[in-house]
Formats: sequence, C-alpha cells, structure tokens
Amino acid sequence: MLDPKEMIIWVDRTEARRSPRRKRFTIAHEVGHFRMHVVSAGGVFADRPQDIAELPSDGGHGNLPELEQREREADAFARELLMPELLVTEQAHRVGFNLPALADRFEVSVPAMRLRLRLLGLLPKYMT
Repeated sequence: MLDPKEMIIWVDRTEARRSPRRKRFTIAHEVGHFRMHVVSAGGVFADRPQDIAELPSDGGHGNLPELEQREREADAFARELLMPELLVTEQAHRVGFNLPALADRFEVSVPAMRLRLRLLGLLPKYMT
C-alpha cells in the first residue's frame, strides 16, 4: 500500500521476509504508482493481490480496465528502475544469459529476470 500524503510504502511483512528480492520489486512498483498514478487516485493508494498479474505474452496492453492498466504500468516502472535495459543487455552477454547470475547482479528474482529478458527480446529460445 502507498500512502502518498505521508510518503510511506507499506509492504506485507510475510512477503518481505519470504523474499527480500520480491520486496525490492514491490517497493519499486509502489514508487511507480507514486510517480504515475497518485494524483488521479487522491489519497491512499492500495494494490489488491487480485489486481496484479503478469504481462500478456505479447507484451501488449489491449483494452485493459484502468486498474489493471495502472498495475501493469507500475510493474513496467519497477522493471525499468531495477533492471535498466542497457545494463541488463550488457550483463546478460557478460554472463552468458545465466539467469541466477543476472538475478543476483540486479537483486531480483529469477522469474523477474526471465520476464525482463523476454520482454527485451533477449531471452534465448532454449530458455523459453
């Protein structure tokens, strides 16, 4: 949950303990909401688990409802913030597309790194 008036991001304690890397992505996601969506939301901005979903395989947005669109935009913001295209491209080539090594370098989960590589068109076919 994001409280823009107090500039506080609340993260689920259980999720944060289970996966510090997931916590980082969640915080980056909420920062994305703060930068892109808070003005239109007015007040406290809360994400519901049922509103959060992975991008469609084609990476497109189609005619998504507004709430789902905001969630996808915040996810995209988090990916760009934590895994910048230029650095990911450079490091992917440097480590031979080793997903765990890349995830470690960017302090994200392996699934998040796999998705980032796929969306950048860098994921080798044998890894899909």
